[in-house]
Amino acid sequence: AGLEARDVTFLVTTPGGTPPDDPLFIVGNFNQWVPGDARYEMTKIASNLFAITMKKPLGEMEYKFTRGPWG
Repeated sequence: AGLEARDVTFLVTTPGGTPPDDPLFIVGNFNQWVPGDARYEMTKIASNLFAITMKKPLGEMEYKFTRGPWG
């Protein structure tokens, strides 16, 4: 309670071997699990570190990270 509609920030470190030019996205129940959604592309802030700040959706938030399409 009281956490609804607050900003949340995610910081993600990609593992070694991740192609350096690949984008990173957060996907989840807040965007109907649509991978590669440009609205949720994370900002690269270092060679293997990405960030995004977004409003927490109402209710439980389920999410994953992807480099684009599920394949």
